[in-house]
Amino acid sequence: MLKYLASAAVIGALITPAAAGNFLISPRGEIVYANLSFDPVDVDVDAAGVRLGADFVKFFGAEVELLKGITDVEQAGVTLELDYQAGVYGVARYPVIPTTWLYARVGLLQGKTTVSGPGGSSSETEDGLSYGVGAQVNLPATPFGARIGFDRIDYGDDVEADELSFSVVYRF
Repeated sequence: MLKYLASAAVIGALITPAAAGNFLISPRGEIVYANLSFDPVDVDVDAAGVRLGADFVKFFGAEVELLKGITDVEQAGVTLELDYQAGVYGVARYPVIPTTWLYARVGLLQGKTTVSGPGGSSSETEDGLSYGVGAQVNLPATPFGARIGFDRIDYGDDVEADELSFSVVYRF
């Protein structure tokens, strides 16, 4: 957890000089659905969660995300469960038109999985690097929007995951 707080402080320090004279805080909350496809084990897990973020200047912001597995995967008598995945991200965005933004994000995350079978169960917590791109469409004259994103997650030890996420956005 300390690593995530330190990462958030570094992201804040990097964007503060860019914000001089043009500082704007635009917070948002999101309800997220995600599908994670793990390699090399070829397993797909569905997850749901929340994402909280804020744009600090016109093009840069930060967000935190917490997902929990909503489906367990069973193969050959073994069950895989995503206990959680939590991350902190730096975000760069570009407003293509006033209601549509393209974005790129990079961050650090931690995920915990549990594998159980006839011989018992075991949990593993892994730290990883995540990077991705996406688009957000904001409904005119309302605080609501929708977002789609694709992230690549590298957990190290030759374990990677592709995450396709959809979310409903509320801008405060």
